[in-house]
Amino acid sequence: MSGFGGGLPDAAVVGDAIFAGSLGSAKASYSRLFANVRDKILALPDDTLLLPGHGPLMTADEEKHNNPFFF
Repeated sequence: MSGFGGGLPDAAVVGDAIFAGSLGSAKASYSRLFANVRDKILALPDDTLLLPGHGPLMTADEEKHNNPFFF
């Protein structure tokens, strides 16, 4: 998928909601954070580049298959 044109991948700034191989922290509701990440961020197209607030970039597909919080 190339929403930006010029062959660049689609991207989503996910901030502290999810990190490579981990889940962010929720000050209010862990179950709500988990559900939102699962239902909104991981529902993005597999090749969507995720830009977390800290750490390396990853794709939605990498997190679906490698993040232990979502097995």
